[in-house]
Order: sequence, then structure tokens, then C-alpha cells
Amino acid sequence: MITLEPFLNSWLKAYYAKAKIGFRGDFYTAVSRTKFFGAALANYTLRLLESDFKLPLTIVEIGSHDGTLISDMAEFMHAFDSFAFKDINFATLEPLEPLAILQEANFNARINKFNKNLKVYKDMNELKALDFVFFVSNELLDAFPCELVYKGKQAYIKHDGGVYSLVFDTVTKEVAKKLELYEVKGGEISLSLSKFIESLFMIKSWFFLAFDYGQMEERDISLRIYKDHKVYNFLEEKDKLSSFYETSDVTYDINFRNLEREFVSHGATPCFYYTQSKMLIEECEILEIFESFKPHMSKVNILKHTNAINELIMPNLMGERFKAVGFRR
Repeated sequence: MITLEPFLNSWLKAYYAKAKIGFRGDFYTAVSRTKFFGAALANYTLRLLESDFKLPLTIVEIGSHDGTLISDMAEFMHAFDSFAFKDINFATLEPLEPLAILQEANFNARINKFNKNLKVYKDMNELKALDFVFFVSNELLDAFPCELVYKGKQAYIKHDGGVYSLVFDTVTKEVAKKLELYEVKGGEISLSLSKFIESLFMIKSWFFLAFDYGQMEERDISLRIYKDHKVYNFLEEKDKLSSFYETSDVTYDINFRNLEREFVSHGATPCFYYTQSKMLIEECEILEIFESFKPHMSKVNILKHTNAINELIMPNLMGERFKAVGFRR
């Protein structure tokens, strides 16, 4: 038997290397809905340059998939402030070579006309020479595989006759330490996310912005499988995992209290915890940006992006369930 996290790691590595994101895939994101999500983050970055950040600036997207968000940010940043744009470097952190190639190709196809290329880093070590990094991510945190503790027992994977099944046994020492740090009795515990956060501290100074879904408290087990826009409860499918393995996404709600305690334990400072709606409307000014571009858009595109933006900010859709968090060193 092995614990759940390494099993999910091999599952998700294979899945994300070929995953389709969007309405024809297993799931869609804010980025795949509208480029004005990237426009909002571009505007937010420029606002921070006026009050906090300094040029030259390096923006690194983590979990970029095909490079759409970092490309959207660069495109709008050039439109908003072409002078600041010259002193901003755009990059992704991507260990998977097929995705690194895709990100670079897509970014350069759109942004190379502005004499700007994408830099792709393979691991955090390559960023150590930078004095300051602005990290951005969308639905990165829930993509880290996790261990699972339920009713005082930890999840393990049993492989018998080519069939994977979920069983429960003793909690490991490493997971027990995290439960103590987070002051929780169970739930999804990602050791790889913890190691990722620790790796950020190789860099002298940074600001980390993340959008993801979850809440600031412990809840019931939320581990689930997404396949063809259908949701499956992981525990209910515990004896049928072979039929989903490497061909579907596995995700869970982020416990932002756990996340905050992890960042703080390494010395980071929490900056904010907002609903996605508040972040996009008040901090990023997404509605004002959209209004300014409307005169240059067709009626079809106005309707398309109006619907998409509403989906991102409406409380009953993605606006309240998704959160934005910021940490800095």
C-alpha cells in the first residue's frame, strides 16, 4: 500500500499533461471564460506599481497550463501602460516540458510583436537570483495532490490485480504534524503544497496572489473527481478509481486557514483574503475596464464577455465560492 498523495501525484501529472480546459474539457476556469480576468490582474499590477511594487518587475504565473492568463495580462498591460510594460518581464514556472513549450509558443505568438518574450522556469531554484517576484496563480492550490484524513484514519491506496481501491489505516507522523500545525482533526492535507510554499523562501522577496475555491474553516471531506463536467465523490468511488485514473481531474476545496498557517509558519505575512467578487470588482476594477473597451467591441463579444464576467463575480456563481488571497515576504 501507498499513501494517497503519491498516487494522486502520478494520476494528475499524466492528466494535466494532456488535459483539455474549457467547455469541451472536464472543467473550465476564470481564465478560459474571458480575457478580462487577465485584464483585471494587469490593472491590479499597475495599481501596485503606483503604491508598492517597483520597476523592473518580474511576473511569474504558476500553473499556467497553456499560457493564456500570462498572455492576457501582458496584452492588456501593454494597452494600459506601454512605458511600464517595457520594464516588466513575464514568465511561467513549469516543470512539464510539453506545457512549457505550449506556454512559450502561445505567449510569443501574441506578445512577440511588442518585443517581449516569455521566460519559462523549470523549478524555483532558477528564480533565486531575482530580488523580487510577483507570483500569480489561478486554481493552482487545489491542483496539488493531497493526503486524506477521515474519522481519525489516513487514506491509502491498495493495488490488487490491476485494480486501485481506497482503504484507511494509521495516520503517518508527517501528516500528524500538519494536523497539529493547522489545529484540525482531518480533511485534505497536501504535503506537496507545504513543500512548494517552503520553496518560495529561496527567493529574497515576493508577493504571492492566488485565486481558488474554498473557505476559511474546516469542512467535511470535499475530495472529488471531475470528468466531462460531471462531479464524482472520491469516497463513493473508492473501489472504482481505476476507471478514472489519469483520465480525469481530482480536486478539493482549499481550507484557507490551513494555507495561512502554512505560509505564516515559514515567515510570510498574510495580506488579504477576499471573495473573488470583491477582488475583481473593488481591487482590480474589472467592470470599469470592461466598460472602457465596450465601444471597440461587437455586440456579440459584448454579450459574451458580459455573461462571462457576471459568472466570475455573481455571488451565486463563482463570485463568493472562489477566493483571492495574498501573501508576501
